[in-house]
Amino acid sequence: MIQLYLWVSPKYCRIKRFEEIYCRWIKILVQDIIKSKSLLITLTGFLSFLLFGICAASDKDQFMKNMKTEGVNPLSAGEITELYSDSTEYGKNQKYEWEGFYSANGKVKGRAWWNGGEALDDGEWKSTGDDLLCFEYFGKWSKNGERCFAVYPSSGEYNYTLIQKTGSQSSGWPEGIIPVKVTR
Repeated sequence: MIQLYLWVSPKYCRIKRFEEIYCRWIKILVQDIIKSKSLLITLTGFLSFLLFGICAASDKDQFMKNMKTEGVNPLSAGEITELYSDSTEYGKNQKYEWEGFYSANGKVKGRAWWNGGEALDDGEWKSTGDDLLCFEYFGKWSKNGERCFAVYPSSGEYNYTLIQKTGSQSSGWPEGIIPVKVTR
């Protein structure tokens, strides 16, 4: 029950007033269950758990919902191929910065650097029929396996946002939302 309580903490409640009310309601209900040490699920409890998904939406889900509301769709497989062929992707987080050099023949060379270090790796990339950018490295970063992302256009210096769909989660981007700059 304690894990359930953490999932309905205000951090995971979304901005809209309707959702905030239900998040508070669920939190109070869970606190009452913890205090009474009873797992008896009443009608109120049942309804709360049905509404639980509203409060537990991830940042990634919220991002995609916002994009859809704004009429912004992820790139298609053809648009991903056109964008990434012979292009460079740059990104950074609190731990490191990186560049990926994507050639038209499906090869990628990655470089990451941080205070006091640098790492290089080679791999392959592709766009898939379900409109995802996928890449896999074969050296130091091979432990990550293949990772696939939806690619959304963005405004500003970082002109695209990657939303992770499959593969191991990056420690630098635990929510799976990665702003990147793609240039030729």
